[in-house]
Order: sequence, then structure tokens, then C-alpha cells
Amino acid sequence: METAEFHLQNAAKELQQGHARTAHDEVRAALRIQPDSAYALSLLGLALTLMGEELDAREALIRAIETAPRDRQVRYFSYLALGKLGDARGARTELTYFTQLDPANSAAKQMLARMGGPATDIPPLPAAPRAAVWYDGGGHATMDSDQISQIQDDGEPHDGDDVIVCPNCEKHTWKGWVCHYCGDTLPRP
Repeated sequence: METAEFHLQNAAKELQQGHARTAHDEVRAALRIQPDSAYALSLLGLALTLMGEELDAREALIRAIETAPRDRQVRYFSYLALGKLGDARGARTELTYFTQLDPANSAAKQMLARMGGPATDIPPLPAAPRAAVWYDGGGHATMDSDQISQIQDDGEPHDGDDVIVCPNCEKHTWKGWVCHYCGDTLPRP
């Protein structure tokens, strides 16, 4: 079974070789599997840019940034695409955000210096999320990020379909392999 990651890896290789149309097709295949992938949307924006489809490229880049404003790769591909489109201000903005997200990247800092330095008239990056999502031993999320708001002041989630009571410590915990409070193995459904 082909995965979104498989198609995205192919798309990135095709873009490096200058095959924008093939990369576009690979990204579209990935988006059919993962329609809200910010990384895929940013690759789509870059491929569309190279194909001369400016309006569609900008739309894909905007969606990518809205989906994942703190993603370094999204910001980098947006910088590349906007630079290719001749949007020096937009490219400088994206490179400014990229260097904020990847401060150790000296090549990006040098490029930004050649562009006149960091853009100063831009809003700050949104704050990084403070909440964490629990994962089971297989790396699968045991709760969605929108469920974080369901956690009570004492740290326990409210009753719901994804919540069970631990038989050992009797605290409410997200379904998974182990209790997030006492570490006891949870009963499997």
C-alpha cells in the first residue's frame, strides 16, 4: 500500500531534478491520502510555482502556512516558491520566519543578510503549543489535539469515548497501553 510519505518522498526527488509536473502528480496523490498535510501543500505550492501556476501556488502556500505556521519545511518551501515568483518581500518574510524556527541554520542567515536582513514589519510567529498529546507504545496518538481542552484542572480528562478509569489508581486516563498516571497496564478493549 502506498503511503502519503512515499508520494512526498518521490515528489521531493522529482522537484530536485526539475520535474515539476511529476512532482505535482506525486503531491496530489499524497494529498488524496492526507488532505491536510502542510508539508504536502507547501510542496504543491513549489511545484505549481515551477509550472507557472502562480495563483494556485499562492493558494497552496497560504493553506500550508495556515495549517502549520511553525513548520520549518513549510516556511522554507514558501520562501523558495515566493522567491521564484519574484515576490522578494514575501520570500524575505518566509526566510525570516524560517531562521526564527531554525536559528542554527547559518546558510539561511547568510541568505537573509543578503536580502537586507530579517523583515521587521511582520507579526510574530504564533506561540508554540503548550499541551502534549499522549501516545501509546506503538506511537499512535491516544487523544486528538482538540481533546486537550477536555482535561480537568487536576490533569484528568473528562468522561468520554476515549477515556477509561485505570483499575489500579482509579484515575481517568486516555485509552492506550498504560495508565498515564501510575504506569499500570490498561485492559485491552
